[in-house]
Amino acid sequence: MLINISILTIALTIFTTIYYFMWLFLSLVHVVKKDEIIIETKFNPHPPLVSILLPCRDEESVISTVIEQTLNQTHKNLEIIVIAHNCTDKTAQIARQYQDPRVKLYELTTQEVGKGLGLNYGYKNATGDIIIYFDADSIIPEDYVENIVKIMDSKDYDLVQGKIIGANPDYNRLCFLQHMENQIFLSMFWAGKQKLGLPGGLGGTGVAIRKQALEDIGGFRNILIEDFDLCVRAQMAGHKIGYCKEAVIYDEKVPHYDMLIRQRSRWIAGHFQIISDLVKKRTLPKLFLKNPVDFFQLLSPFYTLCLWLGVFIGIISISANTLSQLGYLDFWISSWYIPLEIYVFQTILLQVFFVLILRKECKTKKELLKSVLNLPLFYIYSVHWFWVLVRTVLFRRKVTWAFTKTEHGFGR
Repeated sequence: MLINISILTIALTIFTTIYYFMWLFLSLVHVVKKDEIIIETKFNPHPPLVSILLPCRDEESVISTVIEQTLNQTHKNLEIIVIAHNCTDKTAQIARQYQDPRVKLYELTTQEVGKGLGLNYGYKNATGDIIIYFDADSIIPEDYVENIVKIMDSKDYDLVQGKIIGANPDYNRLCFLQHMENQIFLSMFWAGKQKLGLPGGLGGTGVAIRKQALEDIGGFRNILIEDFDLCVRAQMAGHKIGYCKEAVIYDEKVPHYDMLIRQRSRWIAGHFQIISDLVKKRTLPKLFLKNPVDFFQLLSPFYTLCLWLGVFIGIISISANTLSQLGYLDFWISSWYIPLEIYVFQTILLQVFFVLILRKECKTKKELLKSVLNLPLFYIYSVHWFWVLVRTVLFRRKVTWAFTKTEHGFGR
């Protein structure tokens, strides 16, 4: 029994160490290697028609803002498709008030819920060569579509993701920590992968895809994390995925802890959905060969489990041994012990790279200083992933789109 436990302990340590070195390597690549420059394209008298999809479910507080921002894009050849999916508020009524012929409203009522349903309905009514979808709470700069089209043309990408930044980092501390999370991890993964020549990543908003590529992979699936699912299926089908840091989009962060837990429970459950699907199709090894970074990122729930179990068990083990030496407790769980020193060293080294990434990503010295000072709290904040994982496993049946729906309009 002790031998089996020791083997398990070693396996946990190896897995978390591999994952850690992946983070370290991506951080190093992103910090050291210069950013790719968009190749300027020649003037095109016939710019492509872009179909913008806005899937909505009770978004009356933000729908007018996102419609106006899409209408004000510097790329003018576009259509805006608002999908009011199972809305019970004034979302459709507000969208209907726009007289611009580019704004098209579709009301969709289904028994099943999910973002994928709305996206699929919208894309089937789209006539553009390029489809870009946004969340209704997004803040979209006027040059977003132009920059996306430019890089798709110059680099021949089939899919492109812009740089996502928190829209409301000053609303409260929780929003700022989520903003830091984007600054560190999204730039590390997306820019780092691109600089390594690997397929980029996709977020939940500002995603662009050529309509032909979307048709090739069978459209959107109504899955709990449609962005990661789209990313996996597209690269498995051989489509080229890029990242455009010049195309910046602002995504509203949830301001309350219970909303954060519900939101991320859906993300974790979505990972399990995709893993299960790939295992059934026996294509999980293919993903590893195509993009080992995304393979390990898909397994991130297991990394979360291994990491925090290792930390917690290490703390308990050291505490138990100390109490035993003091005569208070004759108890020792060395067979479960994963050296806590490993995690401490890894954490300190990784924090150094986080500072370097923040130095590269933060717009002002004030933001950089605030982010660096919040790094200790950021590490404590990240423990929520362990609770999210436990909660998702215990209440998996309740993790649905309807259950994890969050409100919008905080501090914009």
